Amino acid sequence: MPDLRAEEEEILSLSRQLLELTRQKDAAGVAKMYSADGRLLVPTYQPMQGHDKIAELWKKMFEIPEVSYAFQPIAIEVAASGDLAYEYGSFTLRFVRSGSRFEDSGPYVMVWKKIAGEWKLALSILNSSLEREEHLTV
Repeated sequence: MPDLRAEEEEILSLSRQLLELTRQKDAAGVAKMYSADGRLLVPTYQPMQGHDKIAELWKKMFEIPEVSYAFQPIAIEVAASGDLAYEYGSFTLRFVRSGSRFEDSGPYVMVWKKIAGEWKLALSILNSSLEREEHLTV
């Protein structure tokens, strides 16, 4: 039987690593946190799948003036099998567009999958609080 508490702690550590990679604006590093076929779903975009597409979107986002991204996990639950987990929490995204400051926030969900002994993001999704016209477009 897997030690589910230890698995939760490992995922929490990976979430902190992911947050640090976003602070460093390391798009390739963020993308490598995903599985090879991982998906990123963000408002107003088609789903991004795979390291290259995910890195491309993060790279564009990191180029936006005064952009910052933060998230705070609320809960992590690991399946009894020890190879699948979900994390949910809240995020905040701040940026400047056309001279105006915007802040987006809302809930997020990340689905983690253990592949060859390593936890990887299989899916992540952000739910925006902004009106459609205000969404970040890169």
